[in-house]
Amino acid sequence: MFGGWNSRIGFSDANDIVEIQWARNEEPDIKGYRVYRGTGVSATIVPGCDFTGDPGSPSVTECRDLNPPAGATIDYVVRALDEDPTDGSLRESGDSQTLTAVRASTQPEQPPTLTATADGDDLVLSWDPAPAPSSPYPGSNVIFYRVYRDGTALADRVARTSQDVLTSFRDNGGATAGHTYYVTSVDENFSESAPLGPVSAP
Repeated sequence: MFGGWNSRIGFSDANDIVEIQWARNEEPDIKGYRVYRGTGVSATIVPGCDFTGDPGSPSVTECRDLNPPAGATIDYVVRALDEDPTDGSLRESGDSQTLTAVRASTQPEQPPTLTATADGDDLVLSWDPAPAPSSPYPGSNVIFYRVYRDGTALADRVARTSQDVLTSFRDNGGATAGHTYYVTSVDENFSESAPLGPVSAP
């Protein structure tokens, strides 16, 4: 389980959220996941993070706490669910490892450049790596980038880069669709930079 506090300073739709991700449980009978604030019997389900009622639930591996409670730190756990063979009811696992989100208002640096290039019908975004942390930002290194299309709201996220391809993104068919694009950098604490853009097909 990994993630952290994302202040999203400079975004208009949702600020001060917690981003949560986890590795899939590889058991073949997993039916979904629930994300909880707190641990043990006192834990409560994060609104919107009960992934148990849809055929795609076993493949969901992330959620966002859009209204985290007050406090300097907030603990989260994930529980997997499978089907009880005796009566078909859902049963929960124990708590995952605990993710402690630390409330913060820091952000990593943006990438210094962002360009869009048409490659046939595809749109290829390219950017230079974001600068390393420096004063007054005392945070951690950038570990991936998010790509937004036609806006910078959470609903406009279309991709995140992998560890193998950190500074480019190909949108199939994007060169002919008239889209605009933004990129943000995300550090090890899941804090996100202000968006860089917009750019579009030349």
